[in-house]
Amino acid sequence: PSPTESRWRMVRVKNRYFVVDLIWNFSEENVVESIRSGGVARLPVGSTKVSTKDIFEALRDKYCLCYGDAGWGRAASTAAKYYNPVTSVCVVRAAREEQQRVHAALTMLRTIGEEEVVCRVVDICGSARSCRRSAEAVERGRFARRRERADGGLEKRTMDEAEASALALLQCTNL
Repeated sequence: PSPTESRWRMVRVKNRYFVVDLIWNFSEENVVESIRSGGVARLPVGSTKVSTKDIFEALRDKYCLCYGDAGWGRAASTAAKYYNPVTSVCVVRAAREEQQRVHAALTMLRTIGEEEVVCRVVDICGSARSCRRSAEAVERGRFARRRERADGGLEKRTMDEAEASALALLQCTNL
């Protein structure tokens, strides 16, 4: 290609994808226990009252509080792309240049809607494919640990169906 042709090529927008573990009903004891056991010890199932829109709005408000409206203008492509209330796994997309600021805002986030929460960033990925794989691994691990801890509350078949539907939902989500 000649120099004039290359001038008109589109530049791909580079994003980062955050795989986030949302720990509900925050208390220091729950957070420590959750980290030790992989996110399932003595914690309730994720909040079904919360949607990806609520997560986005809470993140936007925290980002604006920390970095101002001009900061949010740079990070306007940030979006909550996926949330599974069964596993409390969330995926947030942000521009590569804003990775550190979005990570900081996620870490400082303490409420989503009316619910108290702690956001633990499990992985930061450079592509939607690697993000999907990482989120899938987190969800599979979460279901495996819940199966181990099930004391007759959820039968194995029910747990398998829940896992299959959660993974299907992740596959259908456009990250």
